[in-house]
Amino acid sequence: AEKLLLGAAIRYEDYSDAGSNTSGKFTFRYNVNDAFSFRGSASTGFRAPSVQQEFFSQVSTTLGSGGVLTDTVTARQGSFLATELGIEPLKAETSRSATFGFAYRPNERFSLTADMYRIDIDDRIVLSGYVTPDGPANCTDPAVCPVRVLLKSLNVGAANFFTNAIDTKTTGIDIVAQYTVQMDNDAKLTFDASYGYNRTRVKAIHSTSSFLPPNVLFGAEQVRLIEEGLPNSRANLGATYSKDQWRFNISNNYYGSVSAEGFGPRYNGDGKWLTDMSVSYDVTDSVKITVGGNNVFDVYPSKWKNGFPFPELGFVYGWETLPFGLNGGYYYGRVNWSF
Repeated sequence: AEKLLLGAAIRYEDYSDAGSNTSGKFTFRYNVNDAFSFRGSASTGFRAPSVQQEFFSQVSTTLGSGGVLTDTVTARQGSFLATELGIEPLKAETSRSATFGFAYRPNERFSLTADMYRIDIDDRIVLSGYVTPDGPANCTDPAVCPVRVLLKSLNVGAANFFTNAIDTKTTGIDIVAQYTVQMDNDAKLTFDASYGYNRTRVKAIHSTSSFLPPNVLFGAEQVRLIEEGLPNSRANLGATYSKDQWRFNISNNYYGSVSAEGFGPRYNGDGKWLTDMSVSYDVTDSVKITVGGNNVFDVYPSKWKNGFPFPELGFVYGWETLPFGLNGGYYYGRVNWSF
């Protein structure tokens, strides 16, 4: 049809370790007129475990609860420790997703798009929480404290694993707008704005182990890391002025709040704006000079309040997650030569 575009795809995959899968995708675009159109898609997905998730292992000394040093094992699938604790080999993730939105472009100067989406992932591969000794501290009976006896036999204080522990649902919306002004002096001024919001929720927690109930294998602190460990909101407001060989750019980036509570004290990072600026000059068609800075106002994440003893040990801005980096402002001069 002249106004309607439909698309479909099908894909078959076969993995020696994760089995086979057939997934598909359907897309559509409907042009209401030359300026406005609707678009959408629906698809299924399949992701086999990565090599790192299947075979990574390490022994490390980390800060446990209360700042106590603890020897921790990350055990790969099929290892003695994982097998004894009933952790089954990894299987593939499967997903279902859908999007719906519109695009509006009434002229060459202005454009606006908005898209809503939902993604459901089943058997999502995650790193479990730390499995620590069970039962009384002096327990030596495997029938009473099997985890404690097993960990003590390996001289470790805690263990974690990659496992298909959770099902999740992510919903969100992305909005992008741009407006360009052609000025009388042949200069061009372009304004950009975007906003993205998404929310991930853990729908279910699974455990194949008879020793480890779901809330032990993937506890509340791990759920919070999935649901609140990354900013839900992200925004950008920017402008670019260009004339002849000159180009001036400013970009204001917003990172929403985050929260995490691994190792005890909860960290709450506030949402903040960061500003990037740059000035460029085209010396020739092949040589360009740029001076600028990222995070020019030297903004840092929120400090970890009431997090004793971790801030005193150097983790001033949190441990597990931050809304943005903690290196502060970055300033640079650059010469580009194209040949």
